[in-house]
Amino acid sequence: FALLATTGAVAAYHWSIHRAGRNVEQPTPWRDVTLVWAGGDPGEIEERAHVRVRAIQRIDTTDTQPVSAIVAAIDNASEDRLVVVVNPAGVDVIPVAGTPG
Repeated sequence: FALLATTGAVAAYHWSIHRAGRNVEQPTPWRDVTLVWAGGDPGEIEERAHVRVRAIQRIDTTDTQPVSAIVAAIDNASEDRLVVVVNPAGVDVIPVAGTPG
C-alpha cells in the first residue's frame, strides 16, 4: 500500500509541475538593433521595443524623432537584426545579416 501511495503522490506532483510549466508565458525573443541617432540614452527604446540597442551618436545633426516613432518603426520590421537611422525627416530601418560587432 505504501508503494502505491508514494507512486500516486509522485505522479500527482509531476502532473502539477507539467501543468504549471505550460501556463508560463514564453519571453519575447530579443532582436539586435544598431541605432544611429542624435539622442541620448537608448534605454527607453530597449524597454519599449524589447531589443538590444547598440547606439552610435550622430554628430551632423542634433534633431531626432520621438521615441514612440522609433519604437513603431522597429516594431513594424520583422527581421531580427536592424540598423535604424534616425534623421530629422524620419526613421529609416535597414535589415542586415550577420552578427553585431
